[in-house]
Amino acid sequence: MDSWQSILSFAIVAAAGIWLVRRAVRTVARGLKAKAGECVSCSKCVMNPTTKKENKLVQLGGPPTSDE
Repeated sequence: MDSWQSILSFAIVAAAGIWLVRRAVRTVARGLKAKAGECVSCSKCVMNPTTKKENKLVQLGGPPTSDE
């Protein structure tokens, strides 16, 4: 470690590595905590694809006009 730049870059890389490991551990822990049938059979589960809200399409031109 010759200069402050080396120390700073090492600290940034170490912090990023710690964050990645923490994120991976949390993701695996959540996956192990959930039971196999819970995510699909429960109507209140956010992971259930049938409970996800649909994005409504919006027309920016206003309501259609009739040419009579």
